[in-house]
Amino acid sequence: MRVPFRPRRQGHGDREKSRAELQKMKSQKRIASALSGTVPNTIKFSVFEGCGINAAARGKALNIFFVAGVPDMKTSAEALRKLPACGCDIIEIGVPYSDPLADGPVIRGAYTMALKKGVTLKKVLELVKAERKNVPVPIVLMIYSNLVLRKGADNFIREAVGSGVNGVIVPDMMYPYSKDFALLCRESGLAFIPLVAPATEKERIKEISASGDGFLYYVNVEGITGAREKLPAGIASRLREVSEASVLPVMSGFGIPRPEHVKAIKKYVDGVIVGSAVQKELNAGRKPWALVKELKCSFS
Repeated sequence: MRVPFRPRRQGHGDREKSRAELQKMKSQKRIASALSGTVPNTIKFSVFEGCGINAAARGKALNIFFVAGVPDMKTSAEALRKLPACGCDIIEIGVPYSDPLADGPVIRGAYTMALKKGVTLKKVLELVKAERKNVPVPIVLMIYSNLVLRKGADNFIREAVGSGVNGVIVPDMMYPYSKDFALLCRESGLAFIPLVAPATEKERIKEISASGDGFLYYVNVEGITGAREKLPAGIASRLREVSEASVLPVMSGFGIPRPEHVKAIKKYVDGVIVGSAVQKELNAGRKPWALVKELKCSFS
């Protein structure tokens, strides 16, 4: 992209515009540097125009969520290193919070366990920074807005980017209130990942997806996270509608505990997010590597 400098009579306003264009270009390059790594055996994430993760049509992404510090920080560090080899394409780390309104009993319980162990945002960022060189896939934080506001948006973004975080999901910061924060993230090379729900209208999906970067998180069910026995009725047609409306790749999450659920929806989205099923294993002190491999195999 060429910066539109005027050859003559460039006033103060034009210089400001030129600087803004240059800043935008630098921002795009920073995100490209952070997110353009090759995801093992599946897809390559690349930055395009709006600075988002672009899932190539040939593959599907598996996003695995876990709460930092459960059962301990040593296991969380091990998860960062091992999950990519098990087929995980994006790692999503939950930052412990005392009132996680979007989460069900499994993840809520994990947050409580982590808080009792003294796990904080600072410790989560230190974990990411320590292991970043060992993790060949994007790392996303799931964090509630009070934790961001407590630190200050600018400070949070700077520290997240400095630790090697590639994206952020704030489940209780909804559009349009998220717009300013999303822009701050974009300017600093951090992908703000927006969410849409089953009731979100098509035109609204376009607006919301355009406001964010990375991917669009589609929440399969109204309510909280957690395993369901079956997927919602009509989910296939709904996922098609969301994918058609979104300017970002679409990842589907909430209520996807088993491989058969992944198989049922994989052709309608760019990827799937699994959290509670993996966290249940970690809460019990078990390693979820075999489960993650099984989930990845369900894409075949």
